[in-house]
Amino acid sequence: MFKFITSLFIAFLFISCKHKVCITNIGVKGVEIQVNSKTPEELFKVWMNSYEEETGNGVHIYRNTSFDFPLSRGRTGFEILENGRFIEYAIGPDDRPLQHEGKWIYCAKTKIIDITFNKIDLNTKGHHKETNPPYSLEIVSLDKDKLEVKRLKTITAQAEEPKN
Repeated sequence: MFKFITSLFIAFLFISCKHKVCITNIGVKGVEIQVNSKTPEELFKVWMNSYEEETGNGVHIYRNTSFDFPLSRGRTGFEILENGRFIEYAIGPDDRPLQHEGKWIYCAKTKIIDITFNKIDLNTKGHHKETNPPYSLEIVSLDKDKLEVKRLKTITAQAEEPKN
């Protein structure tokens, strides 16, 4: 029962709160939640990968769409929206962009953005599969024109979704 009520509370925060939530501890004793109003305003835009600037040290460089990119067959990127939506732009098999939608949570304490993706129906039997596995981005540096991040393989904190 406690998990159900906690899950409903977390879902309520995601939906109704303009501030983002930082989940700092998930354990047997419960969930520690911090409402975070320190999400940098510079994050709220479309970021495209500027792979030409990367040095191979694991830091990925993104620029906003006003940047004068060199010609490329395709470019990956993402958009972070204030309402908690996250849109990932991938390159499709025919070089057209694909979009994967999800949600994001930012923790100012760690400068980490946790990203989870919406589930899609695979068939009429009600089976679901995530479009992409969840992951985290650790912000190395951020200004109005440039974002440098390290991609972490798993999200740093994960809340359970409410079960119907």
